[in-house]
Amino acid sequence: MASAFDLSGFSVTDMVVASGELRAVTAGAASMEEGSAAIVEWLRHAFTDPATGRPAFALARMFHTVTWDRLTPDLRSYVGTRDPAAAANDDGLPYLTLLATSGDHPHWSDRRNSRDHQAIPLSASDVVRRAPLALALLDRLLGLQPSPEPVPARPHGGESPAASARLRDRFDVFHVPEALGSPYVPTPEFVRDYQIRSAIALGAVLDSGGPDHPDLPGVRNTSLYTALLYSRVRIPAETATHFRTLAAAIRLALTPLLAVPLFAPSSPAAGHQVFGARNGNGSGTGLGNGVAGAPTGNGAPPAAGSAPAGNGAAGNGAAGNGHRPSVNLVPQQASAPPPSSSSVPAAAGDGNAAALAAEAELRASQRRLTQETRIVETLYMIGQSLHRELDTRKIAKLATDAATTAIDAEFGSCFYTLTSANGQAQTRFALAGTVPAERFENLPMPRPTSLVGAAFPGTAPIRSGDVTADPRYGQRAPFHGLPPGHPPVKSFLALPITTIGGTVLGSMYFGHSEPNRFTERDEQIVKGIAGQAASAMDNARLYRLERETAVELQNSLLPASPPQLAELEIAFTYLAGAQGTQVGGDWFDVIPLSGGRVALVIGDVMGRGIRAAAIMGQLRTAVRAYAVMDLPPGQIMHLLNRLVCTMPASAASSSVAVTTLSASGTYPVGTGALGPADDGVAEQIATCVYAVYDPAEEVLTWASAGHMPPALITPEGTAHLLEDDLGMPLGIEEAVFDEKVQTLAGGSRLLLYTDGLVECHDAPLTERLNRLSTELVRSDDGPLGSSGPLSSESVQRTCDRLLHAMLSGDEHDDVALLMVRTRPTRIRKAALDLDPDPMAARAARRFVTATLSEWDLDHLTDDVLSVVTELVTNATQHAATTSQLALRSHPGRLMVEVADCDGRIPRPAVTQHMDERHRGLLIVAQLSQRWGVRPTDRGKIVWAEMGESAGE
Repeated sequence: MASAFDLSGFSVTDMVVASGELRAVTAGAASMEEGSAAIVEWLRHAFTDPATGRPAFALARMFHTVTWDRLTPDLRSYVGTRDPAAAANDDGLPYLTLLATSGDHPHWSDRRNSRDHQAIPLSASDVVRRAPLALALLDRLLGLQPSPEPVPARPHGGESPAASARLRDRFDVFHVPEALGSPYVPTPEFVRDYQIRSAIALGAVLDSGGPDHPDLPGVRNTSLYTALLYSRVRIPAETATHFRTLAAAIRLALTPLLAVPLFAPSSPAAGHQVFGARNGNGSGTGLGNGVAGAPTGNGAPPAAGSAPAGNGAAGNGAAGNGHRPSVNLVPQQASAPPPSSSSVPAAAGDGNAAALAAEAELRASQRRLTQETRIVETLYMIGQSLHRELDTRKIAKLATDAATTAIDAEFGSCFYTLTSANGQAQTRFALAGTVPAERFENLPMPRPTSLVGAAFPGTAPIRSGDVTADPRYGQRAPFHGLPPGHPPVKSFLALPITTIGGTVLGSMYFGHSEPNRFTERDEQIVKGIAGQAASAMDNARLYRLERETAVELQNSLLPASPPQLAELEIAFTYLAGAQGTQVGGDWFDVIPLSGGRVALVIGDVMGRGIRAAAIMGQLRTAVRAYAVMDLPPGQIMHLLNRLVCTMPASAASSSVAVTTLSASGTYPVGTGALGPADDGVAEQIATCVYAVYDPAEEVLTWASAGHMPPALITPEGTAHLLEDDLGMPLGIEEAVFDEKVQTLAGGSRLLLYTDGLVECHDAPLTERLNRLSTELVRSDDGPLGSSGPLSSESVQRTCDRLLHAMLSGDEHDDVALLMVRTRPTRIRKAALDLDPDPMAARAARRFVTATLSEWDLDHLTDDVLSVVTELVTNATQHAATTSQLALRSHPGRLMVEVADCDGRIPRPAVTQHMDERHRGLLIVAQLSQRWGVRPTDRGKIVWAEMGESAGE
């Protein structure tokens, strides 16, 4: 099946692919006609119109030049009907014969239906009108322009060997960029009705041999083909230039068919249908350039004068079209005598020798073209393999194997340099060839000599027929420049692997034990492979550098290791997606809060790359800043949403549909327009979960902004998703974020994760979430439960097991996991309600003294009393509301909290030198490890944390 090429952007790479496909479609052809038909069909279906998906060519045709003696009886009868004079007076000129056609209409695909173009004698007076585009190309191929230097003539009118060689190797393209109004496409009805934008003729000389025609040197017995293509897509000039390579590829595909019959043996007689539609009055239209007639509705025939035919020159008179004929291709007078028998060699032996010589030349030409095409295809395939590889070691091995095979060297080696992460350069090598690699294993690295040093790190290749005779070769016996055990070398080829900028990345060396094995062509082949290897190595180097930079950026934005907390066992894992160097926007964090509480955060910024990572870093920093303020989860989500909504727009943004989760599954919640908005601000979509665990109360308070639902595993071994309707993603204006409270008993596990863990193209999201719930409670050791394997499995082991079970390794999205397990801890609590009167501080001191004595913390009494006195006094004087004093004893620290119903936040005041007031918070700060204020729904809590160790 033909590849689909975009005609508007046809490239050299496409040409190489097309060349191989053309040879494939003609491989089994039994005649030139059958092979031409296969090529025409390939041309029709290989090129598509990107706007419609239809074939880009409305009509494709292929003509061959055929002499009278090779025409079928049907075609001779056709010529006799159309051109009686030409049929009666065969002057040895070839006939432009339609061998294959394919078009939009089924009857266009039968060459016998053509009314005007089945066979056109080049001596016919109206040949220019009937085939101007084909003749314009033939004029170029036959070289009928005046030559600045006369070509020596051969006896009997034959051409010189040099002229024959030049003619034999010719191929060219004639391009009509705008078909409408062009004299080369003189039927405007066809152009309009089938939206023809451009036309192109491509052809080549298939064979050149035998005596010349007396009036047209080089024409007699010269076999040519020309393919005419009428395109609905405009063909730019640079694309038309690439079609020259396609013309040579078609010649290569047709050359083996010169030895088979011209026409298919079963070809029936010419039909009686005509190309073109007739209207009610019996008149019809035909294409003057060899294409099918197009209905016009008025039956008017095309103007015969649309292309000048009076002087018989192809395209003569069209001075502005770039075609400059200077010799009449069609003689105006028929007085030129036909070649007599005396002008043809009479000796049978001479004829046999000429035929054998022509056959030898044909085979040599075919071998040469086949070799050239294989070289191009080899370089193409090697280039494709190299540029798909991002491992420098594999690139060096691929390039060395390919080059060694291409030039038939006994061995080849590639030395290259790898730079480690610490900046140290290390030399590595790759080996290839028929010589066993074991012979090189114990050899030392080559020492730079005047010969080796010239290629590494030099810039000039070295090719020697006998390197041992080179004065730069080592002369120390018995090794003469080669280390002990090295295979013998006579033929030597070395060249550097150099980037376009001149940076030498390595060098390649090839050897053979026989002299004069490497030719200039071998050197060019290796140069091509080395150039592609240099490009691939440079890409790999840049990829590695960018990848390392991306990983370093990602690691700098994420926690390095889990914090050590008595209340929680914590593990987290981050896996970068399989999209190379682009970092993702996934992040997570664990933030200790006041009162022994811990904030657990996970989020995901839509998209990948530096922008997503930068936004992720901003959001993580903002979350930490809001967490220091001890804001509740719902309020933190509200502030994050305002931040995301005010982020600047991306220049390359697009609209995306956003989804969130509910208990019933997924549903759309809005569209974030990532393009520039009216005020220059765009919506950047992100999701996040912010949860606060309070070990003293054993509760989890959390809010979600459109993120994947957290998963809870109870101590009994059951798992479920916390998938209530928990709000819009960040970046949606006027979004509201609700808070939920969940009890977490000792031994419970909580998993926060990003969508990369559960989303895939092969299964619905709900199915993947159900599988996650199943995998959470599955163990390799047996059933789960409070006394089962899960109770003893570490959270890090659980994370690793989930990644192995849920991921295939080919995911493009990043994956972040944060899992915690609550630990039963001995937390003691005591509280006292206080009225807003001056006696509150005295009551608080009595309560603190009794409580610390009961908890065996008498050594903290003095400092705690001072702190409590200041906090309670501030609440009584400034808040003037009821308050509550609470003491919490956590392992290693004591928490003091005073809650009131006043939402105003106290701040340390600037005091004068003799001022005895406004020093209460300064005293609290000096006597405690840290202190702060936490807003609540009823007011605020002023807290202080003090160490339980003696002397603190």
